[in-house]
Amino acid sequence: RRTEVAVLLHDIGILVAEKKYGSRAGKFQHIEGPPLVREITKQAGEEPGFIDRVAFIVGNHHNFSKADGTDFQILIEADMLVNLKNEKIIKNKLAEFIDNFFKTKKGREIARQIYL
Repeated sequence: RRTEVAVLLHDIGILVAEKKYGSRAGKFQHIEGPPLVREITKQAGEEPGFIDRVAFIVGNHHNFSKADGTDFQILIEADMLVNLKNEKIIKNKLAEFIDNFFKTKKGREIARQIYL
């Protein structure tokens, strides 16, 4: 369930970041997203460990090196599936990028179906 909630809330800081900093950049989403996540999940009656984990994932979802669990990895892979079309990757390097970035079998499979 953490994964689903993190996926649903991962971009929640975009509008606040845009209003506050004039930018939707990941670094600003990482600042503004976690407090919103904490408020929403607390109001939903979630346990502190659940809240902390979802806030951590949302607060780092553009820092791929911080992916420290399957829940986090699934989120960044789902996000990349949507955003890969905007990445500037040389066509002949795309397969290599997919194989290196996507750690889950299903993520790799879907990325290859969509982009190769």
